Amino acid sequence: MLSRNAAAVTLALVLGGRAAQAQTHMHNGTETERTEFRGFADVTFAESNQPDRHSSFGLGQYVFFITSPLAEHISFLGETTFQFNSGFQATIERVVVTFSPTNYFRVSMGRLHTPIGYWNNTYHHGTLIQPTIERPVMFLFENRRGVLPIHTTGVQVGGRDISPLHLGYDIMIGNGIGSTPTTDNDNAKSYTVSVHSQITSVFRLGASFYGDHIAAGTPNLSGVAITQGVNQRMVGGFAVLQGTQYELIAEYQHSRNRPDSLGPTISHAFYTYGGYRFGNLVPYVRYDRLQFPAGDLYYTDDDVRLGIVGARYDFSPQAVGKVEIRRRTTTSAGRFTEVAAQIAVGF
Repeated sequence: MLSRNAAAVTLALVLGGRAAQAQTHMHNGTETERTEFRGFADVTFAESNQPDRHSSFGLGQYVFFITSPLAEHISFLGETTFQFNSGFQATIERVVVTFSPTNYFRVSMGRLHTPIGYWNNTYHHGTLIQPTIERPVMFLFENRRGVLPIHTTGVQVGGRDISPLHLGYDIMIGNGIGSTPTTDNDNAKSYTVSVHSQITSVFRLGASFYGDHIAAGTPNLSGVAITQGVNQRMVGGFAVLQGTQYELIAEYQHSRNRPDSLGPTISHAFYTYGGYRFGNLVPYVRYDRLQFPAGDLYYTDDDVRLGIVGARYDFSPQAVGKVEIRRRTTTSAGRFTEVAAQIAVGF
């Protein structure tokens, strides 16, 4: 719902449009299969004045997105990315089987995006549909040292469009932090509860709660195994105001980590984004902030401030160009300036 073009992109890419289709089978007059394939790709150029960084062209995630109705009220969604990490590697990002008899109730099982916040469940792995070149720092993926549990493997119950306020909810139980998509690393399960409301056609509010016990031996964000378990609780919320010309998003997460034998530490993460549309051109700004306490076992004491001024141009619903100037400050690397440009496509 970012704009009329972005909304069209999301609808076309998620629901199909001119998607390649597998053969449709009929059983007793009922359509039982219509598999649709979509894809995303992007190429980015980045320049930084950090001493150890060089101007570079880079391939982003090469994404394959599949949806298929399997039976009445049962559907499948799959999302796989190919990206370079000491060689090109394939990663299964989402595999979801959903039973959805009504808008008010649906059950999904598999590997999903954890229902935390707005960005994480609106803009998935295709950079074409997100408003900036990169995700907010607080929503970076786990393989980029993201601070939040972006993916969870488990079961999720949810509903949408309840009452005139268009209330929605998601309740998820799954494997915790440090687990793999196939096994949990301890008996404790993570749990997430989120609620949201599309109060008007342009105004949306939401809140979430996440809890987990991070097992001893789990690598922290520096890659060092923690020496004792950590009870993690996160509370957050978002506000979104999106019309035909303006785009405003703000999100916040408050994290409380309590080790098994130490006192709690509190971390804060937030970002704000604003853009205004002039035809196909959208100038925008974004500010990100991560604030970590010293001594936290799981997070690293590496605060982040990031300011972005950029512009996005919609060549078509399938091709978008973005340019940005960024001013980034971190505890570990100091302050530096970046310039980046990206072309993102869907097919």
